[in-house]
Amino acid sequence: MKTPDSEFSALVFRNVSVVILAALLLGCSKEEEVAPAAVIETNTSVEPSRAPVYQAGPAPAPVATPAGEPDFAAMNRELRRWILRNRKPPKDFEEFAASAGTQFPPPPPGKRYAIDKTMHVVLVNR
Repeated sequence: MKTPDSEFSALVFRNVSVVILAALLLGCSKEEEVAPAAVIETNTSVEPSRAPVYQAGPAPAPVATPAGEPDFAAMNRELRRWILRNRKPPKDFEEFAASAGTQFPPPPPGKRYAIDKTMHVVLVNR
């Protein structure tokens, strides 16, 4: 005598078996053509004058306007680049300016550059 649980188990087993069999038959019917690996020829005798030259990225944009006033948008872009390059925010503006690789215009008299909490370059009183 069959119980409802055994009939359900048999039904589940049969359905799972049919799905696995169909997957095997459909998945194994295609054969992909494998292209031969390309042969790469290397020339080990490179003339010094023809050696590849690697250059750093583009030169940083000027951070001062033609009148000599600071361009805060450009300074903030340089600060973001510095943070991405060093993977940490600078401790202060002096650390940023020393290793940024960019010349910053001198601040107005009685002011100095600082970095605020939102990581923007600002002018503060001395």
